[in-house]
Parts: sequence; structure tokens; C-alpha cells
Amino acid sequence: MSKEITIVYGVTSSAYKFIGSVFNTGNNLFVTTDGGEFFENERALSLKELADAKDLHIARIVICSEAVTAILSSLYEANLPVEKSFFYNHSINKLVPYNELKTPTINEHSVLYAVYDLSCNLPCFDITNFVILSEFERRQRGLEHICFVILPNQSCSESYMGVRQFHAVDDYQWRIDHIIKSMMRCIPSCISIVELPFREKLSTLIGTHTHVYPEEVVSGSAKQKSSTLLLKPLADAGHSLSFLQPPKNAVALVKNFLDQRVQGKKLITVTLREYQEQAVRNNDLNSWGQFLSELDTREYYPVIIRDSYYLTSAMPEQLKQYSTFTAASSDFLVRLALYQAAYINMGISTGPTYTISFLQGAKSLIFHPINEDNPASSSMTAERCGLTVGQDYFFNDNALQKTIWQRDTHENITSQFNQLVALIAQQDNARGNYGN
Repeated sequence: MSKEITIVYGVTSSAYKFIGSVFNTGNNLFVTTDGGEFFENERALSLKELADAKDLHIARIVICSEAVTAILSSLYEANLPVEKSFFYNHSINKLVPYNELKTPTINEHSVLYAVYDLSCNLPCFDITNFVILSEFERRQRGLEHICFVILPNQSCSESYMGVRQFHAVDDYQWRIDHIIKSMMRCIPSCISIVELPFREKLSTLIGTHTHVYPEEVVSGSAKQKSSTLLLKPLADAGHSLSFLQPPKNAVALVKNFLDQRVQGKKLITVTLREYQEQAVRNNDLNSWGQFLSELDTREYYPVIIRDSYYLTSAMPEQLKQYSTFTAASSDFLVRLALYQAAYINMGISTGPTYTISFLQGAKSLIFHPINEDNPASSSMTAERCGLTVGQDYFFNDNALQKTIWQRDTHENITSQFNQLVALIAQQDNARGNYGN
């Protein structure tokens, strides 16, 4: 047997398809783990028989089975050339080489365990501050990965006073799944997300691991929420905080939407807040409807991004003639990709629009009116977050992210939009860039 052969590992329907494909060059030897099976009239060798064979010149090993990891491990233990292995992906009729299959080896000492403690943080877009701070910490420590850990506000101890304020049980979990975990996935260094069943499991997970953030969580609790104020010294020191990045699949979905619907026009997103609670903080729909009706649709393509809770409800009468992108309302990863692709993102200050500030190159016009009768939007609350009323958010990625401390009246929307368009054109001209 001096001629180079192809090992076909597995007597499966996939093996039959491989034999009938253009990848079959003949001179095949069939192998299964235990041997004895027949491919047509040819008996398959066992892995042991293959390993013991003398003067066998293996050109490649084609794995025609889904148990790829187990087979590669067995080949490695038998001192057979795993580097010559391929997986035959019958679904797309493609041979995938070993070096494209192999997952990277993880250095456990190069992982930051970032613990989001729900005893002092809510399941809301406050998570944005936490993931930004975690990524900054990872970079400062020179680590490769982040393992995000969701530490629940529940315990095995009856004396522990865990609560779920603001949200019912089902809604609480929904927000963890759709907001907390989605935000964590927007940090490219995220290697894993672990949702613990109860607080006592944290010590088992992290053990004596030295890279934990925040460090005080090791002793039981993070003690303080991840406030915007914690970002201020980093921004003041000149550090970029634009760490959010939508996954490639989300970017691809948005690109298809742009190609099919927007077709080269300048995309304008309008994010709606449609809460029943504190409805005074919602968009002024009459003003937005009037503004959009005056927009030149030969140049611009407006898209309404509904509140996730109301995306299947009837569109508000003032906006029903405009396009929506349902995927951006139901999947935050797609929403973030749409924000990044937009010519201008518009809306009022709310959880989703807050994330735009941490998207490199994104442009936005966000209205943040002060209401002294509402603690959530008072000047005191803004100042305690490190914000200066009348100035753009200090953590904004660039000068084309504008904070407007006024109500979203028609006059204000139109005036601020025109000013931002002029500023974009000015910067494009300075760079010699005349595209979108």
C-alpha cells in the first residue's frame, strides 16, 4: 500500500454523498471507530487497525460524521496525522480543513470574570455602563477574554432579602435574556456568558481566580451599581470608550435590509419610547410625524424603531406611513448594527439610544429634556451621573453625536437636524468624502 490514500472516516449517508462528489479522488480506505461495517462490499477498518497498519501513506482523512471532536481526539491519541483531516460538510458540499475547524485553545489565566450583580443593578440598559467598564478593565489588565457572569438576586438562604423591584418575574427574566445578554454579546472579547442559579454558586465558578471584576464581588456583593459616573474619569483621561460592536450576522442582516429597502438613500432611524409608565418621557409623536412628513424622501429613508414591548402593536397614527424594521426592535444586536449603519440616529434619551454613544463612528441626535418634577429626568439626576446640562454627553464617541437638552418639538427637531446635516457635510468636505 505505497500509494497515497484517502481515509474516509464513517460509514454514513454523508460518506455516500462524499463518494459521489467532486472531492472523491479514489483510492479510499474506509474506517470506523470499531470497524467491521461495510461500505458496499468493502469492510471498514477499526481505528486500531488503521493505527497498526504498516507502510500506509495517508494523503488526507475525510470525516463523514458529526462526531468530529471525538474522532479527531481519537486520531490524535492514535498518533495519526490530524493536520491532514477534513470534515465533509454535506449540507453545503464542502471539505473543511482541520485548521478551519479547530477552536482556539483558551488560556484560563487570560480571562476576566466580569460579574453583573443583580442585587445592586437592574435588568435594564444600565448594563451598558457595566460592559464598557468591564472591557476597559480587561484591556488595562492585558487579558484576552471576558467571561460575563450574571449573579442573581436570589439565594439558598432564607435570610437573604432578594427582591425584583420594578419588574414581574417573567418580565425580569425576559429582560435578562434580551437586554443583559445581548449587551454582553456586543463586546467582541466576550467568550462566554454564565447565568448562575443562585448567589452561592459564584465561589464555585471563580474559585481562586485572580482576574475578577469588580473585585469586591468576591466577598459577596458588588456594593454599588455601574453608574455613568464611573466612566467620567476614564473619558476625562482621554480614553476611548467605544467598545460596542454588533456581531457579523447582525451586520449582514442590516446590509440586506439596506440593499433591498434603503437602496443608497441616507438612512434616518427614529427610536420610539412607548412606555405606559412615565409616558411624559415618550416621543412627541405629532412633532416627529410632522418632521418626517417634511423630510425629502428622495434623499433620506426614515425607519421607525418601535419599542420592543410594542413592536406588534398598531403603529401610531402619526407614523403609520413610514417603514419599520421589526428585527431591530426584537433583537438588540440587529438594532445596534442598524444604528451603526445609519446616516443619523434620532430619538429621545432612553436605554437603547444610550448605547449609540459607545458605537465608533455612529451619528446621533438625542433629545434629553429636563423635567424637575420627574426624578428620572431631573437636573439633579443628570448631574449625579456626571452629565452637564447643555453639553453633549461626555462619553460620546464623536462630535457628530449630539445631545439636545430640550423637548422634541417640531421646531427643535427640524432645527437640530439641519444643523447636524450641515456639520456632517462640513466634515465630509474637509476629508474629501462625499458619500453617505
